[in-house]
Amino acid sequence: MSRRRRRYDDEEQVELEKVLEPYQHWNVQQESVPEEYADDYAQYDDIYAEEYSDEHEALDSDTRFRMAMGLFDLISIFVGIVVILILVAMLVSLANWLQDDILHSALLMQSGLQ
Repeated sequence: MSRRRRRYDDEEQVELEKVLEPYQHWNVQQESVPEEYADDYAQYDDIYAEEYSDEHEALDSDTRFRMAMGLFDLISIFVGIVVILILVAMLVSLANWLQDDILHSALLMQSGLQ
């Protein structure tokens, strides 16, 4: 058994009920919070109380624009790869045709000289 494993085995385990005890008094449906936790909860409550503003709209628009540009970049990469593969195939085909044409021309010249 490793040193790290032994160190964690020696620690006292905490029961789940003790960890969840402060949160058991909260009634999420009615949004009632015990007074002792009201200050902690208030900072999170303000976040959701904001109305949807022009700033939020601009952020959402910017996010949508960035996502669209990322998608277009991905599509353009795939299109570029396909175009490159087509051009390589055309270049190989041209090289093969040129090789065959040179051999054919050499055969014609050789047969014409004889």
